[in-house]
Amino acid sequence: MYAQIYVQHHPDRLLSLFLCSPGSGTGRQWKDAMLEVARYTKNRSSLVEWLNLNIYSALGLLGSDRAYQKFYCLVLTNFNRGFREDQPEHFRFHCIKAKVINQTTKNILTAPVLPVLTDPGFRITIVYGNSDIFGESNKYIIQRHPSAAVLYIPESGHLSWSHNLRVFEPILQTHFNL
Repeated sequence: MYAQIYVQHHPDRLLSLFLCSPGSGTGRQWKDAMLEVARYTKNRSSLVEWLNLNIYSALGLLGSDRAYQKFYCLVLTNFNRGFREDQPEHFRFHCIKAKVINQTTKNILTAPVLPVLTDPGFRITIVYGNSDIFGESNKYIIQRHPSAAVLYIPESGHLSWSHNLRVFEPILQTHFNL
């Protein structure tokens, strides 16, 4: 989301934009995407995991860093479930802070919907896993960036670079002319 907001304010400072499984948008678009992610997560979780996710989320909203750390640890476990990890990730959950998450979420929800970027003057590539957490809501970002190349990586979810590095890496190299 940060990159998408930044490009709206400073398109002259970018040479290209590579968005990997990006959030779908601000305002109501963010709300739609988060409801979609919740449905995706619920379908991939056991009852105990789903209950824990909701408890951790509620405690995080009340300001608990530890609850959000547990929430994101469980979320990422869920996002990787059923996929081969070519490059396992080692996230630093201790850096997750409730105050920052809560303020950022509030700001994204109350922000106006981002406008269409019709002719940015630079290359835009949008990549999703074919089983990404974002499904229907990705239409918002695709409509907002009509000049973008949109690619779906097979056999991968939200962490497509980790799930299918063999396909992800050439896309990244092509985008950056490496």
